[in-house]
Order: sequence, then C-alpha cells, then structure tokens
Amino acid sequence: MKNLFDKAVKYNTLEFDCSLARGLSYYTGCIFEVVPTSIKMGSLGGGGRYDNLTGVFGLHGVSGVGISFGADRIYDVMEELNLWPESLVSPMKAIIMCLDESSLDYGFNLMSELRQEGISIDMYPEAAKLKKQFKYAEDLKIEYAIFIGETERNTGIVNIKNLKSGDQQSVKRDELRKFFE
Repeated sequence: MKNLFDKAVKYNTLEFDCSLARGLSYYTGCIFEVVPTSIKMGSLGGGGRYDNLTGVFGLHGVSGVGISFGADRIYDVMEELNLWPESLVSPMKAIIMCLDESSLDYGFNLMSELRQEGISIDMYPEAAKLKKQFKYAEDLKIEYAIFIGETERNTGIVNIKNLKSGDQQSVKRDELRKFFE
C-alpha cells in the first residue's frame, strides 16, 4: 500500500492532507475527498471508512468504505473544461414517445440502436399522456417525435411527426437512420 501511495503522490494524482476533516460522525478511519486539479472548485466527492454504521441498520460487525459524488459539481467541471461529448452538445434530433407500458422496452431498444448510429435521440421515460410528452419535447426544442404503440411494435413501422411543421409519415424501423441523415 505504501508503494501505491508513493507513486500516486509522485505523479501528482494524490495529495496527503492531515488537516482534512469530514463533518459526519460515522467515519472511524481514513477519509478522502475528490477535488478537481485544473480548476478552482470545492470537492466533487468524499467518503471514508466506517466501522459502526451498518450496526445502526441492524447489521453489526460489518465495516466498510464508501464514497459519494456530487453530480452537479461534476457537471460544472465538465462544462467549464468543455468536456461534453459532441453528440451531447448537438441539439436533440428526436424523442420516442411510447403510447403504452408494453412499448417501453421496444422504445428503449430502438433508442439504443439509433444512438449507436450517432443519432441524438431521447425517450420519454414512461407511457404518460401525450400532452405531457409533447410539452417535454417542446421544452427541449426537439424536432421529431417517434410514436411507439402496439401497431408499431407489431409491424416494425413507426410514425414520425415533425414537431415544427406538423407533418407526419410512416417509416420502417430499419430505415430510420436514413430518415435522419
């Protein structure tokens, strides 16, 4: 362990700070924080060793080490350092709107396929009322909606609506990539 620590310090990936303190009383040993080195900001995450915490929940005699990260802090660092992947920076091209619960798996698989093809696409996470799904798409300024229901699952043909013009057309699932080119 000492060798690993020495190498981490040597390559500036780890800094030893005896003054570090965490405000949670359940830590019983080593504590740590994750801090960005290329910009000025507080910690991105922190954690440590705890020997008695599981006893509070009825599991005595089990020690552990844990860490948590702040998603908002990580987002801020990525934003400042311009680290977002280009596919996420480009505007969302389409959204999949599932018409029923049975279509969620189909929609998720379709979304995954289209993302692998480089198409920036999202899916509304539940089979909610269309009004709610349209509002979500409008807020994100998404251009197309792909509707998935029982008919689309059975035929492999989806209906696509241009949310700006209102035009709608049917497209075979395996031709969606061409549609978005």
